[in-house]
Amino acid sequence: MKNKYLLSVSLVFCCMFVFVSCKKEPHKGKYTGSFQGVYHTSANNTTTFTSYYSFQIEKSSNKEIVIEEMEHHTMSTLKKQNDSIIGIIGFGNVYSATGEKGLTMNLIKMRGRSYSQGEKSYIEGTFEGDVYLETGKSYLSTGTFLLSEQ
Repeated sequence: MKNKYLLSVSLVFCCMFVFVSCKKEPHKGKYTGSFQGVYHTSANNTTTFTSYYSFQIEKSSNKEIVIEEMEHHTMSTLKKQNDSIIGIIGFGNVYSATGEKGLTMNLIKMRGRSYSQGEKSYIEGTFEGDVYLETGKSYLSTGTFLLSEQ
């Protein structure tokens, strides 16, 4: 009888551990995204920037994440495998570090991972994409990002 009880309790704990371990998808809901990047307009001229965006994760499964950038309502689908995430996010305007308008990044390629700490989900990683200036010129921009559940 004692062995059956211990086996039952052990089985329950194993099932709970598997359930918690497999739940690696970011939660659906609102996120704040911080993007820090750099682009070079010449060998001697480097510009760094930080931009903040609001996102909504509409769908989150073990294979994909559907995310909406809230200011311009662009929807993107990111591929997911375990905690790794890869894809392209669509954006509207990105502003310079001094707040000047005119800097636009339409699409960025991103690679990262998702994780949870406590009750909140996060997605972090690296990005690259073209930055378009008011002059009509574009430059490759690279950097890091962090999406934090609100």
